[in-house]
Amino acid sequence: MGTAYRSTILKLASKHCASALDHYEAGAPYDRAIFAAGIAAHAVLQVIGDTWKRDPAASAEAIADAVVRELVTKGRSFEGEPEPPMPVEAAAAGRELALRYLDMNPASPSARFEQGLAVDRQWKAVGYDDPAVYYRAALDVLDVVEETNEDGYVTRVLLVRDYKSAWPTDAEELETLQLRGQAAIAVAHYPEATIV
Repeated sequence: MGTAYRSTILKLASKHCASALDHYEAGAPYDRAIFAAGIAAHAVLQVIGDTWKRDPAASAEAIADAVVRELVTKGRSFEGEPEPPMPVEAAAAGRELALRYLDMNPASPSARFEQGLAVDRQWKAVGYDDPAVYYRAALDVLDVVEETNEDGYVTRVLLVRDYKSAWPTDAEELETLQLRGQAAIAVAHYPEATIV
């Protein structure tokens, strides 16, 4: 099995540091603590989305509070690797990011948060942990919406969203290698999509 490339590392290499890809391919360790607020935001959104599938009336704030409690007391696991508890300030900042995101972008009932998708070298859809993975991405929000026009034509719209909080974020984020890669990997999994 070779290196499984990720949209985030390719974006980092293309926008900020070409050596990042070399370090990634070499398996160099790096401190994920700098991503703590973003990690917390992703975790909160994922649990809210999963909970709303079962209980649409559940309080987003209460769910977020429970996730923060878990992150600061027990930590989390990332791809099977345990991580230590995170600082309260980082978890609370992630909670606020997630709740603000939901205020501005209400979740549809069919939305899936933190959807892990992967492809092999032939760009065929495979499982996220499949040994043949060549490229993988965890999409912040993935939704497939079907719209039918007056003639009965069905349009399948594939929505791929990625929320940003990093200091270099600006309008250019809409055209990054990361987002293009996420859209392409989503199409590999949903080839029936009419529009992305």
